[in-house]
Amino acid sequence: MIETADTKKNNSLNKISASFLISNEDIILEYEVSVEFFPQISDHTNLKGISFIDTLAPSLGEGNINKIKDILTEREAQIIEFNINVNKEQKFYEILISFLPNNQIFIIFRNIDNRKQMEFDLEKERVKLKNILDLNPYAIQIYNNKGYHIYENQAFLDLWNARPPKDFCVFEDQNIIETGQIYAFNDVLNGKTVYLPNGEYDTKNVFPDRDSHIVYFKAVVFPIFDKNKVVESFAVMYENITERRLVELELIESEEKLRKSEENLILLNKELEQKISDRTKKLKESEEKYREAYNLANLYKDIFAHDINNILQNIKSSAELSSLYLNSPEKLSTIKEFNVIINEQVTRGSKLINNIQKLSHIDESKITLNPVEVCINIKESIKFLQQSLPNKNINISVDSFPGEILVLADNLLLDVFENILFNGVRHNSNLNVKIGIKISKKKNKGKKFIKFEFTDNGVGIEDTRKDYIFQRGFGNKSKKGMGLGLSLVKKIIGNYNGEIWVENRVEGDFSKGSNFTILIPETD
Repeated sequence: MIETADTKKNNSLNKISASFLISNEDIILEYEVSVEFFPQISDHTNLKGISFIDTLAPSLGEGNINKIKDILTEREAQIIEFNINVNKEQKFYEILISFLPNNQIFIIFRNIDNRKQMEFDLEKERVKLKNILDLNPYAIQIYNNKGYHIYENQAFLDLWNARPPKDFCVFEDQNIIETGQIYAFNDVLNGKTVYLPNGEYDTKNVFPDRDSHIVYFKAVVFPIFDKNKVVESFAVMYENITERRLVELELIESEEKLRKSEENLILLNKELEQKISDRTKKLKESEEKYREAYNLANLYKDIFAHDINNILQNIKSSAELSSLYLNSPEKLSTIKEFNVIINEQVTRGSKLINNIQKLSHIDESKITLNPVEVCINIKESIKFLQQSLPNKNINISVDSFPGEILVLADNLLLDVFENILFNGVRHNSNLNVKIGIKISKKKNKGKKFIKFEFTDNGVGIEDTRKDYIFQRGFGNKSKKGMGLGLSLVKKIIGNYNGEIWVENRVEGDFSKGSNFTILIPETD
């Protein structure tokens, strides 16, 4: 065999099965054939001086021989692959055909069984991976590191109804750039995995000739590295949330329609109220007086009906339970407890009627203010509370500066103190109810005030409710509603040119109880 520097190098790297040096007339000049390659030739035949084509035709087959003839005719160096049966075993070879300057042809047969086996194994893995990707319920798309689409699974086609055109580049997609999603694809080229929690894409951006088709999705974009840990491509895995998102959008649209309907109803109700107000104005001397009367009538009706129903129901239940135990002497203490409940409810009903009458009186009358001694009213309100709730363990402490304390008020000041104290007990789940009353002096905007602070260890008032508890009717639908009492208190204090507000007894924790603060102008 004739060896050149190139063939020696190839011999060191690859297994050469046979080599031939032939003339332009297809005559074999030199050759070397390994034992496994055409064993009948290497063992028994001297090939010099005979036709190369004729010698190999029976073993290579007509198709492979024709390919070699074409190359020899075209006189252009090429490499071709073929497979033949050697000793009943399929073998893979490649033929390297080179044309030498001296009108000779050098032909090398190289066994590529190992390479073919590797290719076969890789193809099996590729098919296996493709099957895994195609059967994956999530849509998967793969781009090369230039941003051009190179693969999609069936779920991707089902999701987008098409594959991107060959000239589509994700880094040039205006929709992705304008929505800020481009950062995900830039980051993934740096080896990062990026999540897109809420994506929205219209396929019309890729296919302008198609109708708009919007897909809502969640996605994860992750890099694919080569053996040198360089990002050679990246994949996008989509979760289709279109159906869920459309339901959400329908819900938002329904909520918007409902909101507008509510606004229309409110507007209609306001128009109706205005018509009623206009009719009332024609029938009465003062529009303001009778419009307020109309609103108050509804307020009193709602509050009175609700609270009286609760009171009557409590009395009825207590009376019925008491009647069950009348013939059981051992239940005498229980009957007494029910009797106490009945008395408390009667007192509560009487107080409710008085409050409504007083609230009506305040709205209809002009208030005359006079100096009122504070401590006397505090003592009277404490006494009334303890008499009204004898079975409650109530501890009340008073912290005041010495001497007579006078404020500009009237006889309704007593009701203010009683309302605050009763609220501190009613909204208190502790066995030992504690109420503290602190009286001090305060200057506000150059005016002198007496400051009252009523602290309790009750359930407290959530911050979101603090601004509303003094409004008329607030809480009147609650079983423990204090809307009427605090509305009365707010009205009375307002007529005194004073202020009232509520804070947490312990800063930052409403559940530790409340602190009602009242400012009333002091008299000299």
